[in-house]
Amino acid sequence: MSGAGSQMVFADLFQGGQSIRIPLIQRDYAQGRSDSIDVRNDFLVALNKAFQLPEDAPQLPLNLDFIYGTLNEAGQFQPLDGQQRLTTLFLLHWYIALRDGQLELFRALFCDDQASRFTYSVRPSSTEFFDALSQFKPDHAITAEASIAGLICDQPWYFRHWRLDPTIQSALTMVQAIHELFFETRTATLARLVDRERPVISFQKLDLRDFGLADDLYIKMNARGMPLTPFETFKARYEQVLEKQFEGETRNMGGVQTSVAKFFAWRLDTQWADFFWNICNQDNRDSSPTAMHLFDDAVMNMLRLIAIATRDCSQTRYNDEFVKLRAADQRNTYQTYEENGWLDRAFSETVLMLFEGWSAGQTGFALKLPDDRVFDEKAFFKTAIAEPLSISYPQIVEFVAYIEFLRAHGDSQPQAFQEWMRVVVNLTVNTTYVRPEDVRRSINGLRELIPHAVQILEYIASTPGPVTGFNGAQASEEVQKAKLILAEHNWRGLIEQAESHLYFRGQIDFLLERSEALRLFDDSEDAQSVDHASAQLAFQRSFDMAKKTFTPRGLASFKDFLWERALLTLGDYFLRNGSNWSFLVNGATEQGSWKRLLGGARDARNILFKLWDQLDAEQPLEPQLQRIITSAHPEALWQKLLIETPEAFNYCSRRQMRFVNDDVQDIYLLARERMSGAHAELNTYALYARLQREGGAALQPLSLPYYESVSGEAEEPYLYFHHEHAGREIHLYVSYKKGQFQLQIENSELQGREALQAQLCQAIGFQPGPEYLTAECPLGEIDEALLKVAALLKAN
Repeated sequence: MSGAGSQMVFADLFQGGQSIRIPLIQRDYAQGRSDSIDVRNDFLVALNKAFQLPEDAPQLPLNLDFIYGTLNEAGQFQPLDGQQRLTTLFLLHWYIALRDGQLELFRALFCDDQASRFTYSVRPSSTEFFDALSQFKPDHAITAEASIAGLICDQPWYFRHWRLDPTIQSALTMVQAIHELFFETRTATLARLVDRERPVISFQKLDLRDFGLADDLYIKMNARGMPLTPFETFKARYEQVLEKQFEGETRNMGGVQTSVAKFFAWRLDTQWADFFWNICNQDNRDSSPTAMHLFDDAVMNMLRLIAIATRDCSQTRYNDEFVKLRAADQRNTYQTYEENGWLDRAFSETVLMLFEGWSAGQTGFALKLPDDRVFDEKAFFKTAIAEPLSISYPQIVEFVAYIEFLRAHGDSQPQAFQEWMRVVVNLTVNTTYVRPEDVRRSINGLRELIPHAVQILEYIASTPGPVTGFNGAQASEEVQKAKLILAEHNWRGLIEQAESHLYFRGQIDFLLERSEALRLFDDSEDAQSVDHASAQLAFQRSFDMAKKTFTPRGLASFKDFLWERALLTLGDYFLRNGSNWSFLVNGATEQGSWKRLLGGARDARNILFKLWDQLDAEQPLEPQLQRIITSAHPEALWQKLLIETPEAFNYCSRRQMRFVNDDVQDIYLLARERMSGAHAELNTYALYARLQREGGAALQPLSLPYYESVSGEAEEPYLYFHHEHAGREIHLYVSYKKGQFQLQIENSELQGREALQAQLCQAIGFQPGPEYLTAECPLGEIDEALLKVAALLKAN
C-alpha cells in the first residue's frame, strides 16, 4: 500500500528502514500552539471518534488526505505538506504505547537504536527531544489525572533550554491533549493504529518527484509560518462528507466526469480559491500571513452564513440552531458543524451552487442580478466574509430569498430575479425583527412564494392573502403596487424611483394614498373620476414634496424646529411612545418616528398632507413655514406654547414629552426619556424662554438666572428670579401645577421687611405659610403679577 497516491497507514512510512525527517524549510510544529486550540481539538476528536467505531464500520478508515514530499538520498521521507498531521500521528502512537505498556513495540517500529526515526531538521533541540521522548519509559503506569507534559519536563534528560523551542512546547501541549481525550478510549490501540488490512486512520502519500515537481513549488506553501487553520481542517474532512452525500453523482471537471467530492476539492484549490483570494487580497498583500489568514477566515465565514441560511424552518430546533450559529463565542470549525448536523444536503448544494456561480466571472464577482439597486450582491458578500455576525436579521432573510430563487429557478432570468428581490427587500426592511422566530416566520413565508417567484407580481396581484410572515401593512402595499405596475407601465418607474429613497426604503403607501392611486381599483362611482395619468401626476408631485421634506437620513434640517412647529399649527401629530408622546425622531425602528408616521399613523399622516397642501415645493420651504407659524391660531394652549417656544423642542434631546395622566395641563419636557431623569414643565419653561428672548428689562430689578430642571417626581421644575439690594437677597420661585402658576418667596428673606410683605399680600395675593409666602396666578395673568412684584421691589 506504499505506492504513490495509494492508501497507507503511518507505520508504512517506516518500512524497509525508512524514516521521516521534517526538512529545514518547514515551520515549527504548530498544532500544539495556544492559538490552535480549535484545530487541535477538532483533529483529536475526529481521530478519537474513528477509534470508537467498529472495525468493519463503512466510515473507516478516517482519511487524512494527501501527504506531499520527497525521499532524500538517505531514504528519509521529507514532507512538504502534511508535517502537522504526521507529527500528531507520531505523538499519538507514542502515547498509546506509553499508556498500554507497549513502548518496546513502539521503538521497534519507529526507532533505530537510541534515535527516533521521526525527527526534525528545523532545530537541533527538536531532534534531541524526539530522540529522548522515544526512549523514555516512566517508572509507573500513568493515571487519568497525570500531567504527561509535567512528567516529561521533570525528567533529568529534559534540558531547560528546550523551553525556547516552539516545536517542543507544541509537542508537550499535544501529548497532554491526547492524554486527556484518549486515556479512557481503550479501543484506541497500537495494534489498530498499525493495522494495514483494517486501518482506522489512513492517508495518501505523493512523492513530488514522481510528478516532476520541484521542492520550491511547496516552499511557498509553508512560508506563511502559520498553524493549520479551521478552514484547512474543514476542507480535508468535508470532502469525506461529500463522498457519502453525493455518492454516485458526478460533476464536470475539465471535461471529465468526477465525483462531487473531488470536484469540490479541485475547485477549492483553483477557481474558487482564486475568487476568494482576489477579493481578500485587494490590498496586494500577496502571500503574506495576513492575506492568507483573511482568505481562510473568509471561506469559513461564508460557510457559516450559508449554514444559517439553509437551516430547516420546519424543525423545532430551528431557533436554537439560529442562535448557536449567530453566537459570537461559537467555534466556527468542522467539528461544530458535524456535531450539530449542519453539513446536510441543503448546505452542500448551496455551497457548490454559490461558490461555482460567484466565481464564474472572468474578472471578480459574477453578479446574478442586473444591478445593485435592490440587493447589492458584492457588498453583501464582502460584509459576510469579513463580519458575518454583523449581517442583520433582514439581510439574512434577503440572503435566503436570494439562495431560494437560484436553487429553484437558476440564474437565466435576471429581470425576474430582480423583481423577486425588489419585493423581498421591501418586505424585509419594513418588517420588525427581534427574535429568531421572526426570521423563521419570514422564511416560511418566502418558501411559500418561491414557486411563483419568476412571476411574483402576477401572483401576488391575483392571489388572496398571498404574502405571510412579514409586516401586514407592507405586504398589502406590495400587492397594490403589483396591481398598478401590471395595470399601466408608467407606474413602474415612478414606484421604483420612490422606493429607492433611502429613508422610505420601499414603504411608499403614503404617496399612493395621497395620489389617490389606490382608488383606481375601487368600484365606487366617485372613483371613476380617477385615471392613471392624473394619479401618476399627483404621485410625482407628492414625491417631489416628500424629497424636499425628507433626506436619506430622515426629516430635513430646518432651523428652530420650523417643520415641527408648522405641523403642530394644523393639529396634534404626536405619536405615542410607551408612556410618552413623541414629536418624532428619524430612527426608522423607533415607535415615535417619522417613518412610522409615513407608514401607518393615518390621522397624523393627514396632518402632514395638510401642511404639504400649503407649501410650494418649487420655493424655499423655511420662509413658507415661518409664515404658517406666524399666522397660526391653534385651539389648545399647549400647542400654542410649543409653537411659540422652539427652545422646548431643543430641550427634548430624544424628542419626547410626558402628558401626566393624559392631562393637557400637566405636560413635561423630557431631557431624555424618563421622569426619573431631568425634565422641565412646559408652561414654566415656555415662560422662561420667552423672558430670556425679551431680555428682562421690563422686570428690573429682578434678574432671571436660569431654569431649574428636576429629576424624579417628588418636586416640580421651576424658574426663579433674583433680587439683591443693600446686601439682602430675595428669590422669587415660579412653578406650575394644575392650571395655575405658583409664586413663592422664602419667609426668612422677608424678615425685617414687613411693609414689603404686606404690599405683596395686598397687591398680588400672597399668603403667608410655614416656610414660604405663596401666591397662585392664572395662566393669563403671570406677566402682570411679575411686573407688580418687580415694581414693589424697586420701590422698596
